[in-house]
Amino acid sequence: RSQSGQATVYVVKDGVAVRRNVVVSSIKDSVAEIANGLELGDLVVVEGTDRVSDLAEVIVESVKEN
Repeated sequence: RSQSGQATVYVVKDGVAVRRNVVVSSIKDSVAEIANGLELGDLVVVEGTDRVSDLAEVIVESVKEN
């Protein structure tokens, strides 16, 4: 969440992490269902989020599709 309380995720675009506001519809077993704010195919940072900041360069080590 951002400082204002808005739910956010980092999406990787061209090797850069971009913070994006999202709407969470539910959370179950530590898995959040995102109702709005992501597009099909977006790469979302799921590990190391405490070390990522907006517009930081990132290296994608693996991609897991669900």
